[in-house]
Amino acid sequence: MCVVELDHLEMMNALTAEQNCFLSYVGTMSEDALELFGQKLRGHMRRFSLTPKQTRQAFSLYVEMMQNMIRYGDAGDHRADPDGHKPSYGLLAISHDDDAISIMGGNYISTQRAQMINKRLDALSSSTQLELRQLFMKTIRQPLEMNSKGASLGLIEMMRRSSSPPQYRFDPAKKWNCIFHDKSNSVKVSRMMKDFFIREATVRTPRVELDPNNQTFLIAGESYPEDINRFYDPVMDALHHYFNETGRGLRCSISLHYFNSSSARQLMEMLDQLNALAKQGRQINVEWCCVADDDIMMEFAEDMVSEVTALQFQIKVIDSPDM
Repeated sequence: MCVVELDHLEMMNALTAEQNCFLSYVGTMSEDALELFGQKLRGHMRRFSLTPKQTRQAFSLYVEMMQNMIRYGDAGDHRADPDGHKPSYGLLAISHDDDAISIMGGNYISTQRAQMINKRLDALSSSTQLELRQLFMKTIRQPLEMNSKGASLGLIEMMRRSSSPPQYRFDPAKKWNCIFHDKSNSVKVSRMMKDFFIREATVRTPRVELDPNNQTFLIAGESYPEDINRFYDPVMDALHHYFNETGRGLRCSISLHYFNSSSARQLMEMLDQLNALAKQGRQINVEWCCVADDDIMMEFAEDMVSEVTALQFQIKVIDSPDM
């Protein structure tokens, strides 16, 4: 039996009543919870009169906020599970008011981390959209900080995607602080058939296909995997094998109608390696498909064009898919 503290129930009751929430949760934050509530959020948004862009913006904010709580939250004073593990504990509340979706989250973090994040958020809040765009590209090029899981990129992405400046505060909670701002991934088994590499799409990962005979490489769908390296490392291994075993070029098609900040870093690293091969004489074409009304995705593609100059890089504008 799970015992929830009375003050948490009162806090959630007041929050949901005040904000007209249609989805709320208090408990452990996990990848299972992210996937479950993500599907519920999408189901609710289909019933609202939202544009595809609004739907995509809201889902992006949801994923980045949940992953920050999962990866960086603490359990606070709550008990460990039977295995001795103390997962992140927090709350999530999502509301709809006329033409806007508001996503609110809160979780325990240590005092030291709270001070660091507060300073970072203050700096980001005073930045313009152009400065945030430039900072995103600068950060994606930097090595991850010690013990970091990509929170810096996630915070920048949240600031860029939010239609108004996110609100945040830190409240004392005994020896912990509470931050308010604002399982398993079912990866299907990759198949290798005489160097023909396929990774089937799932709810959270894209379809990946490398066809040596036709010299084509495809990534299509959505990308916000639980374990970013577990998903993309085999993809990079397949590409390395292809180029090491053949003297051929490659035609690449990337059609992701949503990807999180961790995936953006992986995609940049992939393009960097392809760019290095192109500088050595390989003929490599990249067609990057951008959703017509997604300014952030278009800016990312435009910034990449200026970075990977040896590639034959084309941006293709496509219609918004259903989310």
